[in-house]
Amino acid sequence: MRMKCLFLLALIIGLTVIGVLWLTEPTPGFTEVNALRLRRGMTLQQVESLFNSRANRVYTDSSGCGNCWWEREGLCVSAEFDKNGLLTLAFLSESFEAAVIRHINVNESFLEMLRRWLRL
Repeated sequence: MRMKCLFLLALIIGLTVIGVLWLTEPTPGFTEVNALRLRRGMTLQQVESLFNSRANRVYTDSSGCGNCWWEREGLCVSAEFDKNGLLTLAFLSESFEAAVIRHINVNESFLEMLRRWLRL
C-alpha cells in the first residue's frame, strides 16, 4: 500500500512538472514577451526562430558587427550582434524611427527573470 502511494505521488509530481514546462514554453512569434526572452550570446538564427520571422533590416559594419530590426505595427526590436554573430544588446521601441522605449536586459539572471515573471 505504501509503495502505491509513493508511486502515485511521484506520478502526480512528474505530470505537474511536465505540465508547467509545457505551459511556460515560449510561443514563437514577434511579441514583446518573446523580445524579453532575448539573451546575450544568442545567434541571429536563434532570435529569428524565437520571433518566427526573419529580420526586416540587417546592417553590418566593417568590423563585422551587425544590427538587426524586427518590426510590426506598434513594436520594433533592435538587436546588436558582435563580430562572432552573438547578441550583445537589444532595445524595444514603437517603430524604427521612434526613440527607444525600453532596454532589454540580455544579461538577466535567473533570480531577475523569476522576479519579472512574478511581477515583484
